[in-house]
Amino acid sequence: HAKMTWNLIIDSYVDFLHLQSIIFQSIHNKVYQKGSMAHFVSQFKSVALTGNSNDHKQIAGFLGMRRPSLMAMRRVIELAFLAP
Repeated sequence: HAKMTWNLIIDSYVDFLHLQSIIFQSIHNKVYQKGSMAHFVSQFKSVALTGNSNDHKQIAGFLGMRRPSLMAMRRVIELAFLAP
């Protein structure tokens, strides 16, 4: 029942196609209306690795979050990665 930490998730899923497939399978919002998948993944990696707030707001927008916070975005991604 060991829970993956955020850093481990980032370290384990930097591969583009793997990350792409997990996002496609796990996040059921209309992520792709506002930008290309490549752009989304690029921004996701930037946020994950640096916490850049501008990228983080854009990704939160893709995910349809009204009041985005870095912790909320991380939680969404963690839930996606940890979903059974």
